[in-house]
Amino acid sequence: MQTPSPTPIVEVPIVEIVAFGHNRGALLKSFVRDLHSYLSDRLPPVWLLTIADNGSTDDSWSTAAALADTLPNTRAARLEERLGRKDLRFRWNHSQALVAAFIEIQPSPDFDRLLAPLIDDAHRHSRTPIERNRRFTRRQALNAIGTVGLGAFLAACASNSTSTTIAGASTTSTTGATTTTGAGATTATTSTSAVTTIDCVLVPEMTEGPFYLDLDLVRSDITEDRGGAPLALTIVVASMDGCSPIQDAAVDLWHCDAEGIYSGFIAASTGQGSGTDDSIFLRGTQLTDANGQVTFQTLYPGWYPGRTVHMHMKVHVGGNQIHTTQLFFDDAFTDQVYAASEPYASRDNRTTLNGDDGIYGGGGEATTLAVAAAGEGYAATLVVGVQA
Repeated sequence: MQTPSPTPIVEVPIVEIVAFGHNRGALLKSFVRDLHSYLSDRLPPVWLLTIADNGSTDDSWSTAAALADTLPNTRAARLEERLGRKDLRFRWNHSQALVAAFIEIQPSPDFDRLLAPLIDDAHRHSRTPIERNRRFTRRQALNAIGTVGLGAFLAACASNSTSTTIAGASTTSTTGATTTTGAGATTATTSTSAVTTIDCVLVPEMTEGPFYLDLDLVRSDITEDRGGAPLALTIVVASMDGCSPIQDAAVDLWHCDAEGIYSGFIAASTGQGSGTDDSIFLRGTQLTDANGQVTFQTLYPGWYPGRTVHMHMKVHVGGNQIHTTQLFFDDAFTDQVYAASEPYASRDNRTTLNGDDGIYGGGGEATTLAVAAAGEGYAATLVVGVQA
């Protein structure tokens, strides 16, 4: 991978935005210039823009190199082979930034939507303008992020508060050895309309490389064109130390569709091959709000041979992947959903129930969702206790 950087580069970037694409030379110049202008207007100078030429055969590399020559805080990286979205993220291990955010080069991009995880609305989070000319040392930048979280840091770049106040917060405590609470775990929950003060817990300790964030996947509605029973899934991320909500935790959720097919692996899911593809249905990421909460609009998952009905979830806090789990469903309730809805009802009877699933046997009761009917679909909430 070649990374020429003739223009001035920020010494220690807090955020590296990686713009990637394959044979996108015709779009590259306008996209990168618009993105660079957007970042310059809304962020302090602690970011790095990398143009990743993803194994292209057109003239995109020469365009990328020319842009890196002229735009500050910009470099170009040439990939000798074309990498899929997933492989590109996992092979991007040379970054010194706390967050490596990936954005695909595309026509008419909506930067307000795509970059929302990195640039919170200033009028919602701070009364002070972005201090574009303020310079940070690495220690100051790390301390700022550790205190207020990435979103607030990028929005204001001025806060040094050591606590967060949350109105109408709900606190949850867990008992037992498990770190995740679900329908099968013992929980004690209290709600209050008073203002609750919590200690900040987002500490940017880096042990496994940067915190990778696929900006094209940051979304609440992940259904796309899939059919099935609607499911509103709310995840609350809380610290096991004091059972307080964690803000700006990244929650990744993915699962198969009603036919048992996974995006990105359609051929393998249908028994027609082993290659990957660029589909992203029923995959998404969200950052928790001040109450530690995210809600995904998705579908009740289907099944495939050898596995019980389940979802996959990961939680990242302060750049660390701190929790990986699978979510399960009560078998009797699933039977009711399948019998009442298409395309589940037209499929053969599923062959694997919770009791037959080895992964469920490793603690699935603790992450079995308590699902209930809600409107024309279903809803469930899970409190995830983590060691931050």
